[in-house]
Amino acid sequence: MQIWILLAVVALTLIIQGPLTLSTELLARDDRWLTAPLKEVHNLADWWTLIRSGSLPDFQPVRDLSYWIDWQLARALGTEPHFHLSNILIWWAVLALVWQIAQKVFPEGHQKKGFSTAAIVVILMAIHPVAVEPVAWVSGRKHLLSLLFTLIATRLILGHLNPVRALLILTAFAAGALSQPINVLWPIWAITFLATSKNTDWMRQHRPTIVILTAGLALVSLSTIALNMTVYQGVTWFGFQLTPHAEIYGKKLSGFRWDEIDISMLAAGRYFFNLLIPFNIAHRYSTGALANLVGLLMIPLAGWAGFHLHERRKEFWLWSLYAALPILVVTLQLSDIFVADSYALAALPGTMLAAAVMLKELTSAAKGMRWFFAAVCSLALAQSVFIARAWTSAEALWSRSQSVEETPDSLYFTAGDLLNMGEYDEALARAGRLLELSPGREKPIQLFITAVCSHPRMPAEEKRANLARLGIPGVRCK
Repeated sequence: MQIWILLAVVALTLIIQGPLTLSTELLARDDRWLTAPLKEVHNLADWWTLIRSGSLPDFQPVRDLSYWIDWQLARALGTEPHFHLSNILIWWAVLALVWQIAQKVFPEGHQKKGFSTAAIVVILMAIHPVAVEPVAWVSGRKHLLSLLFTLIATRLILGHLNPVRALLILTAFAAGALSQPINVLWPIWAITFLATSKNTDWMRQHRPTIVILTAGLALVSLSTIALNMTVYQGVTWFGFQLTPHAEIYGKKLSGFRWDEIDISMLAAGRYFFNLLIPFNIAHRYSTGALANLVGLLMIPLAGWAGFHLHERRKEFWLWSLYAALPILVVTLQLSDIFVADSYALAALPGTMLAAAVMLKELTSAAKGMRWFFAAVCSLALAQSVFIARAWTSAEALWSRSQSVEETPDSLYFTAGDLLNMGEYDEALARAGRLLELSPGREKPIQLFITAVCSHPRMPAEEKRANLARLGIPGVRCK
């Protein structure tokens, strides 16, 4: 990596993540639940006991190993664990791999003067607002690790293929799947890349290795799918079941349902919109936002434009496929959550590379592109810095989410914060709005009851009238 690219990436990352770099504070949002149990793990048997008991909320061994290493380093140094710093170090490794891959895709990346396309790709990756959340959020470690190992597998497959390299590709892909299984469809891209980028003689010469690699990737993908069905849906395989996780997540992550296809399509649209037009990035989004529909309409338009504008259509198609597969996985599995930008991280390298392929044709003859690039980078950097500041506290995080788009999660958490601050009228208004968005759910009902009953200025008769809106017999303030 050229020294100026290295320095630029390090500097940009520290500008964005500065307040969190050496912070040891953890947000209540999942972070403590994931990391605290691993403090007392001394061997594999201890970790397995946590998994079997449901003390850890999911089955992602590589991520858990990274947290455990943080705890061991902290114990050895006599400090609190620096989970945020570890996230940043992993992110730097991700960016280094993106740089290497981009140089493979764009040979002019080795030029000595001016902005190379590879440099533009890695800088845009470093400052992209969608990348802020998985780096700033300790719980986003699983997405960083999954992307890291998927990029290692991608970098390996771009080189000369031999049995040893095939084994390394399988190992990297499996490590990514055991970090977070959003990369489960990566083998489709990998095999498609080999089939379309190599000539017939090469394919014939390397056929045994390709067959073994294809079979191994398929086995890892199918095993990952089966494992997730066991963990999150309670499916039993040969008598093996992890019931605590199925009880926690079974209803939420129940797989693809045809009656949710409209939500899944809108989620795909929002991911695409946020990747290409990262405007008003937040922790959660509303299913009714206009950006979801705009992003959905942009997908075929961008595909058509890129395919027709770029003379090497195969190259554009391949990297577009790389970007689309993670989005497909997440929209089928997480429609209850709708959209969380951490899950878009896996699609970011492919999206940036595909966009670079298309924009390269449009801007090759344009003047003043350095000024345009500088303006885009400045806007992206400013928004990323602003977003990262919201991750310094749970209150700031949900306040920003509520200001961007009203969602059930933002209403729930900001209403709770308002109650703690004594803003009873506004808290009650948000609790009522939450009931409209999530009727019949236990947490919104309990929040509304708390907001009504704790209101110091509300007459008793008005409290009874508000509680009657719930339609639940016997509900009253104690």
